[in-house]
Amino acid sequence: MHIQNDTTALVTGAGSGIGRALALALADRGARVICADLTAARGEQTAGAIRARSGRAEAIALDVSCLDSWTTACGHIRSTIGWVDIICNNAGTTCGKSGVGEIAFADWDRLISTNLSGVLYGSRLFLSDLYRGHGPGHILNTVSICGVVTGSGSGAYIASKFGALGLSEALYFDTLDSEVSVSVLCPGFVKTGLATQAPRGNECGEPVPRTNHAAIDNGMDPAALAAMAVRGIENEQFYLMSHPEYAAVVRSRHRQIEQALTSAERGDGRQDDVRVLAAGWAQGDMHG
Repeated sequence: MHIQNDTTALVTGAGSGIGRALALALADRGARVICADLTAARGEQTAGAIRARSGRAEAIALDVSCLDSWTTACGHIRSTIGWVDIICNNAGTTCGKSGVGEIAFADWDRLISTNLSGVLYGSRLFLSDLYRGHGPGHILNTVSICGVVTGSGSGAYIASKFGALGLSEALYFDTLDSEVSVSVLCPGFVKTGLATQAPRGNECGEPVPRTNHAAIDNGMDPAALAAMAVRGIENEQFYLMSHPEYAAVVRSRHRQIEQALTSAERGDGRQDDVRVLAAGWAQGDMHG
């Protein structure tokens, strides 16, 4: 997909971190950017920075976890701009570490509604309300390396990100025969406030403990990640991986799954038609 002066992009969570960097990078490529955040004032901070660089941008308020908020935002965009060519479902949240047995139900509900339902709402409404078949379109979903690998103490966050990755893969296959392409951005640690600050929004609770020193000291520059993501959008690449140090961990996890399947025995002499549940993979339709 070629980003040009008549391209309009909607970026959620644009007020800070990866979202801000994505908005700036898209504007630098010539796109008009709608900077969405929980409050229009936060989005306006990024929109103002874009305009200061001679770019085009405006801000809207959007709570990605709330379908009514999405409906309102879509109506505003349709009436003032008309359509969106690129949507970056980037807004996300986290919570303090805890084992699955100690996950606060309020934290679970907030992470699932923001990190998973927010991606569904944005993707669904882009396809039905915002894109409207206006030439090539693209959906970028910010997931996490935690949508690919697992560890202890982050079960709620991992579940939300695994769900977002699975939804994005299904979306990829759903849109194969259309002009819409899909990408998933799966970074490791990035230098954003997410690792050290309380999540924003209703019922935020207490601040997340400032103990994530790896994120602070070794995190990737959001601008470098955004530049990589924009290249991925233009190349219509699905998996956008930024941290190669996780390759061995991913291989180990997938090897365990493959070995378990290889040694499995059904015992009834029958076989599933894998094309029913995994048609895209079975037909080799995934192009990385």
